[in-house]
Amino acid sequence: MERAFGLAAPVLNDELLLQQWAWRAEPHYQRGELPACLAAAGEARRFADLPAWATYSKVILSNAGRAQALMGRYSEALVNFQQLYQLCAREGEEELALDWARHALVIARSLDRPGLVLMVLDTLGGLLLHGQLEEARPLLLEAILKTRVNHDLRNLAPAQLNLARLLLAAGEVDAALAQLDDVQPMLDRQNMDPERVTCHELRAEALERLGRIPEALAELRQHLELKDQVHSAAEQDRVKNLQILHETEGQRREAESQRRKALEMESLAEVGREITASLDLQTVLERINERSRELMRAGDAVIYLLQPDGVSLRAIAVSGRHVQELSGLVVPLDGSLAGAVCRAGRAEVVNHPGEDPRILVLPYTHESDVKGHGDFAMAAAALGLGGASLGSLLVWRQRSHSGGFDPQDLGVLVALAQQAAIAIHNARLFEELREAKQAAEVALAQVKTLKGLVPICASCKNIRDDAGFWHNVADYIKDHTEAEFSHGLCPGCVRKLYPELAPDEEDETR
Repeated sequence: MERAFGLAAPVLNDELLLQQWAWRAEPHYQRGELPACLAAAGEARRFADLPAWATYSKVILSNAGRAQALMGRYSEALVNFQQLYQLCAREGEEELALDWARHALVIARSLDRPGLVLMVLDTLGGLLLHGQLEEARPLLLEAILKTRVNHDLRNLAPAQLNLARLLLAAGEVDAALAQLDDVQPMLDRQNMDPERVTCHELRAEALERLGRIPEALAELRQHLELKDQVHSAAEQDRVKNLQILHETEGQRREAESQRRKALEMESLAEVGREITASLDLQTVLERINERSRELMRAGDAVIYLLQPDGVSLRAIAVSGRHVQELSGLVVPLDGSLAGAVCRAGRAEVVNHPGEDPRILVLPYTHESDVKGHGDFAMAAAALGLGGASLGSLLVWRQRSHSGGFDPQDLGVLVALAQQAAIAIHNARLFEELREAKQAAEVALAQVKTLKGLVPICASCKNIRDDAGFWHNVADYIKDHTEAEFSHGLCPGCVRKLYPELAPDEEDETR
Protein backbone atom coordinates (compact mmCIF):
# COMPACT_ATOMS: atom_id res chain seq x y z
CA MET A 1 0.00 0.00 0.00
CA GLU A 2 2.73 2.47 0.96
CA ARG A 3 4.67 1.73 -2.23
CA ALA A 4 1.57 2.04 -4.44
CA PHE A 5 0.31 5.32 -2.99
CA GLY A 6 3.41 6.84 -1.48
CA LEU A 7 3.09 10.07 -3.50
CA ALA A 8 -0.65 10.52 -3.05
CA ALA A 9 -0.88 10.05 0.71
CA PRO A 10 0.84 13.35 1.73
CA VAL A 11 -1.61 15.38 -0.38
CA LEU A 12 -4.55 13.64 1.20
CA ASN A 13 -3.15 14.11 4.68
CA ASP A 14 -2.81 17.84 3.99
CA GLU A 15 -6.42 17.96 2.80
CA LEU A 16 -7.58 16.29 5.99
CA LEU A 17 -5.56 18.75 8.05
CA LEU A 18 -7.10 21.65 6.11
CA GLN A 19 -10.58 20.29 6.80
CA GLN A 20 -9.91 19.76 10.50
CA TRP A 21 -8.46 23.25 11.06
CA ALA A 22 -11.32 24.83 9.06
CA TRP A 23 -13.94 23.08 11.19
CA ARG A 24 -12.16 23.91 14.42
CA ALA A 25 -12.21 27.65 13.73
CA GLU A 26 -16.02 27.96 13.74
CA PRO A 27 -16.82 26.43 17.19
CA HIS A 28 -14.00 28.51 18.70
CA TYR A 29 -15.61 31.67 17.29
CA GLN A 30 -19.09 30.63 18.47
CA ARG A 31 -17.77 30.09 22.01
CA GLY A 32 -15.96 33.43 21.97
CA GLU A 33 -12.52 31.81 21.95
CA LEU A 34 -11.14 34.37 19.50
CA PRO A 35 -7.38 33.66 19.78
CA ALA A 36 -8.04 29.94 19.31
CA CYS A 37 -10.27 30.75 16.32
CA LEU A 38 -7.50 32.80 14.70
CA ALA A 39 -4.93 30.10 15.46
CA ALA A 40 -7.07 27.45 13.73
CA ALA A 41 -7.68 29.73 10.74
CA GLY A 42 -3.95 30.45 10.54
CA GLU A 43 -3.17 26.73 10.48
CA ALA A 44 -5.75 26.23 7.71
CA ARG A 45 -4.17 29.02 5.62
CA ARG A 46 -0.99 26.96 5.36
CA PHE A 47 -2.84 24.78 2.86
CA ALA A 48 -4.25 27.59 0.69
CA ASP A 49 -2.46 26.20 -2.38
CA LEU A 50 -4.46 22.95 -2.27
CA PRO A 51 -7.46 22.48 -4.60
CA ALA A 52 -9.59 21.75 -1.52
CA TRP A 53 -8.99 25.32 -0.27
CA ALA A 54 -11.91 26.53 -2.40
CA THR A 55 -14.25 24.30 -0.40
CA TYR A 56 -13.28 25.70 2.99
CA SER A 57 -12.06 29.22 2.16
CA LYS A 58 -15.33 31.00 2.97
CA VAL A 59 -15.74 29.52 6.43
CA ILE A 60 -12.05 30.16 7.22
CA LEU A 61 -12.06 33.77 5.99
CA SER A 62 -15.38 34.63 7.64
CA ASN A 63 -14.42 33.26 11.06
CA ALA A 64 -10.98 34.87 10.94
CA GLY A 65 -12.35 38.24 9.77
CA ARG A 66 -15.08 38.41 12.40
CA ALA A 67 -12.68 37.38 15.17
CA GLN A 68 -10.14 40.02 14.09
CA ALA A 69 -12.84 42.70 13.98
CA LEU A 70 -13.95 41.85 17.54
CA MET A 71 -10.33 41.97 18.70
CA GLY A 72 -9.75 45.39 17.12
CA ARG A 73 -7.42 44.10 14.42
CA TYR A 74 -9.30 46.02 11.74
CA SER A 75 -6.70 46.08 8.97
CA GLU A 76 -6.43 42.29 9.02
CA ALA A 77 -10.23 41.92 9.19
CA LEU A 78 -10.62 44.21 6.18
CA VAL A 79 -8.31 42.04 4.08
CA ASN A 80 -10.38 38.94 4.91
CA PHE A 81 -13.67 40.71 4.17
CA GLN A 82 -12.35 41.95 0.82
CA GLN A 83 -11.32 38.43 -0.14
CA LEU A 84 -14.75 37.20 0.91
CA TYR A 85 -16.78 39.63 -1.17
CA GLN A 86 -14.55 39.09 -4.18
CA LEU A 87 -14.88 35.32 -3.83
CA CYS A 88 -18.66 35.48 -3.41
CA ALA A 89 -19.01 37.84 -6.38
CA ARG A 90 -17.01 35.47 -8.60
CA GLU A 91 -19.21 32.56 -7.59
CA GLY A 92 -22.43 34.50 -8.26
CA GLU A 93 -23.47 34.75 -4.60
CA GLU A 94 -24.51 38.37 -4.89
CA GLU A 95 -26.28 38.74 -1.55
CA LEU A 96 -23.33 37.32 0.37
CA ALA A 97 -20.94 39.51 -1.62
CA LEU A 98 -23.00 42.58 -0.68
CA ASP A 99 -23.04 41.64 3.01
CA TRP A 100 -19.27 41.22 3.21
CA ALA A 101 -18.68 44.40 1.16
CA ARG A 102 -20.84 46.33 3.63
CA HIS A 103 -18.78 44.90 6.52
CA ALA A 104 -15.60 45.92 4.69
CA LEU A 105 -16.90 49.47 4.13
CA VAL A 106 -17.65 49.96 7.83
CA ILE A 107 -14.12 48.91 8.76
CA ALA A 108 -12.47 50.90 5.96
CA ARG A 109 -14.27 54.05 7.16
CA SER A 110 -13.19 53.39 10.76
CA LEU A 111 -9.56 53.14 9.64
CA ASP A 112 -9.75 56.50 7.81
CA ARG A 113 -7.94 55.05 4.81
CA PRO A 114 -9.27 56.90 1.71
CA GLY A 115 -7.78 54.46 -0.76
CA LEU A 116 -9.38 51.48 0.95
CA VAL A 117 -12.71 53.27 1.32
CA LEU A 118 -12.65 54.16 -2.37
CA MET A 119 -11.93 50.59 -3.46
CA VAL A 120 -14.73 49.18 -1.33
CA LEU A 121 -17.16 51.93 -2.34
CA ASP A 122 -16.62 51.24 -6.03
CA THR A 123 -17.00 47.47 -5.56
CA LEU A 124 -20.10 47.81 -3.42
CA GLY A 125 -21.65 50.32 -5.78
CA GLY A 126 -20.96 48.03 -8.73
CA LEU A 127 -22.61 45.10 -6.96
CA LEU A 128 -25.67 47.16 -6.11
CA LEU A 129 -26.14 48.18 -9.75
CA HIS A 130 -27.77 44.81 -10.36
CA GLY A 131 -30.92 45.82 -8.53
CA GLN A 132 -30.55 48.25 -5.63
CA LEU A 133 -29.97 51.51 -7.47
CA GLU A 134 -30.96 53.90 -4.70
CA GLU A 135 -28.42 52.40 -2.32
CA ALA A 136 -25.75 52.33 -5.02
CA ARG A 137 -26.10 56.00 -6.07
CA PRO A 138 -24.69 57.71 -2.94
CA LEU A 139 -21.88 55.19 -2.73
CA LEU A 140 -20.77 55.84 -6.31
CA LEU A 141 -21.06 59.60 -5.89
CA GLU A 142 -18.94 59.39 -2.75
CA ALA A 143 -16.36 57.31 -4.63
CA ILE A 144 -16.17 59.89 -7.45
CA LEU A 145 -15.80 62.74 -4.95
CA LYS A 146 -12.97 60.97 -3.14
CA THR A 147 -11.11 60.17 -6.37
CA ARG A 148 -11.32 63.80 -7.52
CA VAL A 149 -10.05 65.03 -4.14
CA ASN A 150 -7.14 62.57 -4.24
CA HIS A 151 -6.54 63.05 -7.99
CA ASP A 152 -6.84 59.28 -8.37
CA LEU A 153 -7.61 59.16 -12.10
CA ARG A 154 -7.24 55.39 -12.39
CA ASN A 155 -10.04 54.81 -9.89
CA LEU A 156 -12.10 57.82 -11.05
CA ALA A 157 -12.82 56.28 -14.48
CA PRO A 158 -14.40 53.01 -13.18
CA ALA A 159 -16.47 54.97 -10.67
CA GLN A 160 -17.81 57.34 -13.37
CA LEU A 161 -18.58 54.44 -15.70
CA ASN A 162 -20.48 52.69 -12.89
CA LEU A 163 -22.40 55.89 -12.20
CA ALA A 164 -23.26 56.16 -15.91
CA ARG A 165 -24.62 52.60 -15.80
CA LEU A 166 -26.73 53.50 -12.79
CA LEU A 167 -28.13 56.61 -14.47
CA LEU A 168 -29.01 54.64 -17.60
CA ALA A 169 -30.74 51.99 -15.46
CA ALA A 170 -32.66 54.75 -13.65
CA GLY A 171 -33.75 56.30 -16.99
CA GLU A 172 -31.66 59.45 -16.51
CA VAL A 173 -30.13 59.22 -19.97
CA ASP A 174 -28.94 62.85 -20.34
CA ALA A 175 -27.14 62.71 -17.00
CA ALA A 176 -25.54 59.39 -17.99
CA LEU A 177 -24.32 60.86 -21.29
CA ALA A 178 -22.87 63.85 -19.45
CA GLN A 179 -20.85 61.54 -17.21
CA LEU A 180 -19.56 59.63 -20.27
CA ASP A 181 -18.66 62.86 -22.11
CA ASP A 182 -16.70 63.94 -19.04
CA VAL A 183 -14.74 60.72 -18.62
CA GLN A 184 -13.96 59.86 -22.24
CA PRO A 185 -11.11 62.40 -22.82
CA MET A 186 -9.37 61.17 -19.69
CA LEU A 187 -9.63 57.55 -20.90
CA ASP A 188 -8.11 58.51 -24.24
CA ARG A 189 -5.24 60.40 -22.59
CA GLN A 190 -4.46 57.57 -20.17
CA ASN A 191 -4.80 54.84 -22.86
CA MET A 192 -7.21 52.92 -20.66
CA ASP A 193 -8.40 50.66 -23.46
CA PRO A 194 -10.71 48.29 -21.52
CA GLU A 195 -12.50 51.28 -19.98
CA ARG A 196 -12.67 52.98 -23.42
CA VAL A 197 -14.46 49.89 -24.78
CA THR A 198 -17.05 50.15 -22.01
CA CYS A 199 -17.41 53.90 -22.45
CA HIS A 200 -18.19 53.62 -26.22
CA GLU A 201 -20.70 50.86 -25.52
CA LEU A 202 -22.53 52.96 -22.91
CA ARG A 203 -22.44 56.06 -25.15
CA ALA A 204 -23.98 54.03 -28.00
CA GLU A 205 -26.79 52.91 -25.70
CA ALA A 206 -27.44 56.44 -24.38
CA LEU A 207 -27.44 58.03 -27.86
CA GLU A 208 -29.75 55.35 -29.21
CA ARG A 209 -32.22 55.95 -26.38
CA LEU A 210 -32.10 59.68 -27.14
CA GLY A 211 -32.89 58.97 -30.79
CA ARG A 212 -29.48 60.15 -32.09
CA ILE A 213 -29.05 57.07 -34.24
CA PRO A 214 -26.09 58.13 -36.50
CA GLU A 215 -24.03 59.08 -33.48
CA ALA A 216 -25.04 55.88 -31.71
CA LEU A 217 -23.98 53.86 -34.76
CA ALA A 218 -20.56 55.58 -34.86
CA GLU A 219 -20.04 54.90 -31.15
CA LEU A 220 -21.04 51.26 -31.58
CA ARG A 221 -18.55 50.82 -34.45
CA GLN A 222 -15.78 52.29 -32.30
CA HIS A 223 -16.82 50.02 -29.46
CA LEU A 224 -16.61 46.90 -31.65
CA GLU A 225 -13.31 47.91 -33.21
CA LEU A 226 -11.70 48.55 -29.83
CA LYS A 227 -13.26 45.40 -28.39
CA ASP A 228 -11.70 43.27 -31.11
CA GLN A 229 -8.31 44.81 -30.49
CA VAL A 230 -8.42 44.54 -26.71
CA HIS A 231 -10.13 41.24 -26.26
CA SER A 232 -9.10 39.11 -29.21
CA ALA A 233 -5.80 38.02 -27.66
CA ALA A 234 -7.37 37.51 -24.27
CA GLU A 235 -10.20 35.48 -25.77
CA GLN A 236 -7.77 33.32 -27.69
CA ASP A 237 -5.83 32.65 -24.51
CA ARG A 238 -9.06 31.84 -22.74
CA VAL A 239 -10.03 29.31 -25.42
CA LYS A 240 -6.63 27.65 -25.09
CA ASN A 241 -6.85 27.59 -21.32
CA LEU A 242 -10.35 26.11 -21.41
CA GLN A 243 -9.21 23.45 -23.83
CA ILE A 244 -6.29 22.51 -21.60
CA LEU A 245 -8.58 22.53 -18.58
CA HIS A 246 -11.07 20.28 -20.38
CA GLU A 247 -8.34 17.80 -21.32
CA THR A 248 -6.84 17.66 -17.84
CA GLU A 249 -10.03 17.73 -15.80
CA GLY A 250 -10.67 14.04 -16.34
CA GLN A 251 -7.11 13.21 -15.32
CA ARG A 252 -7.38 15.40 -12.24
CA ARG A 253 -10.62 13.74 -11.17
CA GLU A 254 -9.15 10.29 -11.65
CA ALA A 255 -6.07 11.22 -9.63
CA GLU A 256 -8.28 12.69 -6.91
CA SER A 257 -10.37 9.51 -6.85
CA GLN A 258 -7.25 7.38 -6.53
CA ARG A 259 -5.92 9.55 -3.71
CA ARG A 260 -9.23 9.32 -1.92
CA LYS A 261 -9.32 5.53 -2.26
CA ALA A 262 -5.77 5.31 -0.97
CA LEU A 263 -6.66 7.26 2.16
CA GLU A 264 -9.79 5.20 2.72
CA MET A 265 -7.90 1.91 2.41
CA GLU A 266 -5.13 3.17 4.67
CA SER A 267 -7.68 4.30 7.28
CA LEU A 268 -9.57 0.99 7.17
CA ALA A 269 -6.31 -0.90 7.63
CA GLU A 270 -5.45 1.35 10.58
CA VAL A 271 -8.86 0.68 12.13
CA GLY A 272 -8.23 -3.05 11.73
CA ARG A 273 -4.91 -2.73 13.54
CA GLU A 274 -6.57 -0.75 16.34
CA ILE A 275 -9.20 -3.46 16.81
CA THR A 276 -6.55 -6.15 17.25
CA ALA A 277 -4.34 -3.93 19.43
CA SER A 278 -6.91 -3.11 22.12
CA LEU A 279 -9.55 -5.10 23.96
CA ASP A 280 -11.13 -1.97 25.40
CA LEU A 281 -14.37 -1.66 23.41
CA GLN A 282 -15.05 1.98 24.25
CA THR A 283 -11.59 3.08 23.10
CA VAL A 284 -11.85 1.16 19.81
CA LEU A 285 -15.35 2.46 19.03
CA GLU A 286 -14.31 6.05 19.72
CA ARG A 287 -11.39 5.67 17.31
CA ILE A 288 -13.63 4.17 14.62
CA ASN A 289 -16.12 6.97 15.16
CA GLU A 290 -13.45 9.67 14.79
CA ARG A 291 -12.11 7.99 11.63
CA SER A 292 -15.64 8.00 10.22
CA ARG A 293 -16.02 11.71 10.88
CA GLU A 294 -12.67 12.51 9.24
CA LEU A 295 -13.17 10.34 6.14
CA MET A 296 -16.73 11.55 5.61
CA ARG A 297 -15.71 15.21 6.12
CA ALA A 298 -18.51 15.30 8.67
CA GLY A 299 -19.24 17.64 11.53
CA ASP A 300 -20.53 14.87 13.81
CA ALA A 301 -20.45 11.08 13.99
CA VAL A 302 -22.30 8.75 16.39
CA ILE A 303 -22.28 5.00 17.00
CA TYR A 304 -25.58 3.74 18.41
CA LEU A 305 -25.84 0.32 20.10
CA LEU A 306 -29.04 -1.72 20.25
CA GLN A 307 -30.22 -1.94 23.86
CA PRO A 308 -31.36 -5.10 25.70
CA ASP A 309 -34.99 -3.89 25.57
CA GLY A 310 -34.89 -4.39 21.77
CA VAL A 311 -36.78 -1.17 21.08
CA SER A 312 -34.17 1.55 21.53
CA LEU A 313 -30.60 2.55 20.60
CA ARG A 314 -28.09 4.35 22.80
CA ALA A 315 -25.23 6.60 21.65
CA ILE A 316 -22.08 4.97 23.03
CA ALA A 317 -19.43 6.78 20.95
CA VAL A 318 -19.68 10.41 19.80
CA SER A 319 -17.23 12.72 18.04
CA GLY A 320 -17.58 16.20 16.56
CA ARG A 321 -19.09 19.46 17.65
CA HIS A 322 -21.93 18.13 19.85
CA VAL A 323 -20.27 15.49 22.02
CA GLN A 324 -21.86 16.73 25.23
CA GLU A 325 -25.38 16.88 23.79
CA LEU A 326 -25.28 13.50 22.05
CA SER A 327 -23.35 11.31 24.52
CA GLY A 328 -25.68 8.70 25.98
CA LEU A 329 -28.64 9.87 23.86
CA VAL A 330 -31.34 7.19 23.50
CA VAL A 331 -33.40 7.09 20.29
CA PRO A 332 -36.27 4.74 19.39
CA LEU A 333 -35.72 1.80 17.05
CA ASP A 334 -38.96 2.74 15.29
CA GLY A 335 -39.23 6.29 14.02
CA SER A 336 -35.53 7.19 13.69
CA LEU A 337 -33.02 6.92 10.86
CA ALA A 338 -30.59 5.08 13.16
CA GLY A 339 -33.32 2.59 14.00
CA ALA A 340 -34.44 2.18 10.38
CA VAL A 341 -31.00 1.16 9.09
CA CYS A 342 -30.40 -1.04 12.16
CA ARG A 343 -33.68 -2.92 11.72
CA ALA A 344 -33.22 -3.32 7.95
CA GLY A 345 -29.50 -4.10 8.15
CA ARG A 346 -28.65 -1.64 5.37
CA ALA A 347 -26.99 1.70 4.65
CA GLU A 348 -28.69 4.88 3.46
CA VAL A 349 -27.94 8.47 2.40
CA VAL A 350 -30.32 11.35 3.14
CA ASN A 351 -28.84 14.39 1.36
CA HIS A 352 -32.04 16.46 1.62
CA PRO A 353 -33.73 15.63 4.92
CA GLY A 354 -36.68 17.98 4.33
CA GLU A 355 -39.74 16.48 5.93
CA ASP A 356 -38.31 12.96 6.42
CA PRO A 357 -40.10 11.84 9.61
CA ARG A 358 -37.13 9.71 10.67
CA ILE A 359 -34.91 12.79 11.13
CA LEU A 360 -35.27 13.55 14.82
CA VAL A 361 -35.15 17.03 16.33
CA LEU A 362 -32.21 16.60 18.68
CA PRO A 363 -31.81 18.49 21.98
CA TYR A 364 -29.39 21.09 20.59
CA THR A 365 -31.38 21.94 17.44
CA HIS A 366 -34.52 23.87 16.57
CA GLU A 367 -37.27 22.21 14.59
CA SER A 368 -37.13 24.97 11.97
CA ASP A 369 -33.45 24.11 11.35
CA VAL A 370 -34.32 20.50 10.60
CA LYS A 371 -37.76 20.32 9.02
CA GLY A 372 -37.52 21.64 5.48
CA HIS A 373 -34.64 24.07 6.03
CA GLY A 374 -31.73 22.05 7.41
CA ASP A 375 -28.48 22.74 5.59
CA PHE A 376 -27.11 19.27 6.25
CA ALA A 377 -26.79 15.81 4.75
CA MET A 378 -26.84 12.49 6.60
CA ALA A 379 -25.50 8.99 5.99
CA ALA A 380 -26.14 5.91 8.12
CA ALA A 381 -25.05 2.25 8.08
CA ALA A 382 -26.06 -0.75 10.18
CA LEU A 383 -23.50 -2.46 12.42
CA GLY A 384 -24.17 -5.81 10.75
CA LEU A 385 -22.45 -9.11 11.54
CA GLY A 386 -23.62 -12.59 10.62
CA GLY A 387 -27.06 -11.43 9.55
CA ALA A 388 -27.73 -9.59 12.82
CA SER A 389 -27.62 -5.82 13.40
CA LEU A 390 -25.97 -4.66 16.61
CA GLY A 391 -26.64 -0.95 16.09
CA SER A 392 -25.88 1.81 13.58
CA LEU A 393 -23.27 4.41 12.61
CA LEU A 394 -24.46 7.92 11.64
CA VAL A 395 -22.56 10.90 10.22
CA TRP A 396 -23.79 14.31 9.07
CA ARG A 397 -22.30 17.49 7.64
CA GLN A 398 -23.31 20.87 6.19
CA ARG A 399 -24.13 20.68 2.49
CA SER A 400 -23.07 24.29 1.88
CA HIS A 401 -19.53 23.47 3.05
CA SER A 402 -18.90 19.87 1.98
CA GLY A 403 -21.78 18.90 -0.32
CA GLY A 404 -23.91 15.80 -0.01
CA PHE A 405 -22.77 12.20 0.45
CA ASP A 406 -22.10 10.03 -2.62
CA PRO A 407 -22.04 6.23 -3.17
CA GLN A 408 -18.29 6.11 -2.50
CA ASP A 409 -18.88 7.78 0.87
CA LEU A 410 -21.55 5.22 1.67
CA GLY A 411 -19.25 2.31 0.78
CA VAL A 412 -16.58 3.57 3.17
CA LEU A 413 -19.17 4.10 5.91
CA VAL A 414 -20.42 0.50 5.49
CA ALA A 415 -16.84 -0.80 5.83
CA LEU A 416 -16.31 1.26 9.00
CA ALA A 417 -19.64 0.06 10.42
CA GLN A 418 -18.56 -3.55 9.81
CA GLN A 419 -15.31 -2.86 11.65
CA ALA A 420 -17.31 -1.49 14.58
CA ALA A 421 -19.53 -4.60 14.55
CA ILE A 422 -16.43 -6.83 14.61
CA ALA A 423 -15.03 -4.86 17.56
CA ILE A 424 -18.32 -5.26 19.48
CA HIS A 425 -18.48 -9.00 18.65
CA ASN A 426 -14.86 -9.54 19.73
CA ALA A 427 -15.43 -7.64 22.97
CA ARG A 428 -18.51 -9.73 23.77
CA LEU A 429 -16.64 -12.98 23.02
CA PHE A 430 -13.79 -11.85 25.24
CA GLU A 431 -16.25 -11.04 28.04
CA GLU A 432 -17.91 -14.46 27.70
CA LEU A 433 -14.51 -16.20 27.84
CA ARG A 434 -13.51 -14.13 30.85
CA GLU A 435 -16.74 -15.04 32.67
CA ALA A 436 -16.32 -18.74 31.77
CA LYS A 437 -12.74 -18.67 33.06
CA GLN A 438 -13.85 -17.06 36.33
CA ALA A 439 -16.59 -19.67 36.74
CA ALA A 440 -14.08 -22.48 36.15
CA GLU A 441 -11.68 -20.97 38.67
CA VAL A 442 -14.47 -20.75 41.27
CA ALA A 443 -15.50 -24.37 40.62
CA LEU A 444 -11.91 -25.53 40.83
CA ALA A 445 -11.44 -23.69 44.10
CA GLN A 446 -14.46 -25.53 45.52
CA VAL A 447 -13.02 -29.01 44.80
CA LYS A 448 -11.75 -30.60 48.04
CA THR A 449 -8.46 -32.50 47.82
CA LEU A 450 -6.01 -34.20 50.24
CA LYS A 451 -2.37 -33.22 49.87
CA GLY A 452 0.85 -33.84 51.80
CA LEU A 453 1.41 -36.25 54.77
CA VAL A 454 -1.68 -37.56 56.65
CA PRO A 455 -0.99 -38.76 60.27
CA ILE A 456 -2.74 -42.14 60.80
CA CYS A 457 -2.80 -44.40 63.83
CA ALA A 458 -0.86 -47.63 63.20
CA SER A 459 -3.37 -49.58 65.30
CA CYS A 460 -6.91 -48.20 64.94
CA LYS A 461 -6.25 -46.30 61.73
CA ASN A 462 -7.79 -43.06 63.04
CA ILE A 463 -6.43 -39.85 61.46
CA ARG A 464 -5.16 -36.78 63.33
CA ASP A 465 -6.23 -33.35 61.94
CA ASP A 466 -4.24 -30.11 62.02
CA ALA A 467 -5.76 -29.18 65.41
CA GLY A 468 -4.58 -32.46 67.02
CA PHE A 469 -7.95 -34.24 67.16
CA TRP A 470 -8.37 -37.84 66.00
CA HIS A 471 -11.11 -38.82 63.53
CA ASN A 472 -12.43 -42.01 62.06
CA VAL A 473 -10.76 -42.50 58.69
CA ALA A 474 -14.09 -42.60 56.85
CA ASP A 475 -15.26 -39.36 58.45
CA TYR A 476 -11.94 -37.63 57.77
CA ILE A 477 -11.89 -38.55 54.06
CA LYS A 478 -15.54 -37.57 53.65
CA ASP A 479 -14.86 -34.14 55.16
CA HIS A 480 -11.80 -33.46 53.04
CA THR A 481 -12.86 -34.84 49.63
CA GLU A 482 -15.94 -35.22 47.50
CA ALA A 483 -15.90 -39.02 48.09
CA GLU A 484 -18.90 -40.87 49.56
CA PHE A 485 -18.63 -44.27 51.29
CA SER A 486 -20.69 -47.46 50.85
CA HIS A 487 -20.24 -50.30 53.37
CA GLY A 488 -19.43 -54.01 53.03
CA LEU A 489 -17.09 -56.72 54.45
CA CYS A 490 -13.84 -57.89 53.03
CA PRO A 491 -13.23 -61.70 52.96
CA GLY A 492 -10.91 -61.59 55.97
CA CYS A 493 -13.52 -59.87 58.11
CA VAL A 494 -16.20 -62.25 56.94
CA ARG A 495 -14.12 -65.23 58.14
CA LYS A 496 -13.46 -63.47 61.43
CA LEU A 497 -17.01 -62.37 62.10
CA TYR A 498 -19.05 -64.96 60.27
CA PRO A 499 -16.91 -68.05 59.84
CA GLU A 500 -19.84 -70.18 58.81
CA LEU A 501 -20.37 -67.89 55.80
CA ALA A 502 -16.72 -67.47 54.90
CA PRO A 503 -15.63 -68.92 51.56
CA ASP A 504 -12.72 -71.27 51.36
CA GLU A 505 -9.35 -69.64 50.89
CA GLU A 506 -8.89 -71.62 47.70
CA ASP A 507 -12.18 -70.23 46.34
CA GLU A 508 -11.15 -66.74 47.37
CA THR A 509 -7.88 -66.96 45.48
CA ARG A 510 -9.37 -68.53 42.40
